[in-house]
Amino acid sequence: MLQDRRWGAVLRSVFWRSALLVGVYSAVFQITIWLFIIPFVILANPSAETWIWESVPKEGRRRLRRLWAEQARDAQRGKSAAEPSSAFDSEE
Repeated sequence: MLQDRRWGAVLRSVFWRSALLVGVYSAVFQITIWLFIIPFVILANPSAETWIWESVPKEGRRRLRRLWAEQARDAQRGKSAAEPSSAFDSEE
């Protein structure tokens, strides 16, 4: 099933989502609670980037990188194909 790192990622995400859900719900009724919620959200953002990637298996990361590379190549092909035609149209 899930490996140790994934369990940690799942438990952290459950904790933070639950805490933010309760915090945001209570902040609707007491505006001063935002003073306590916002610093935790700002501090948690960089660590969220790392544990999300840690929870993705190596094969999934490899597939995602291949997909991104393919999309970049397609975008470059589309960009390079569009440039000569626009240059040709402007010469006429």
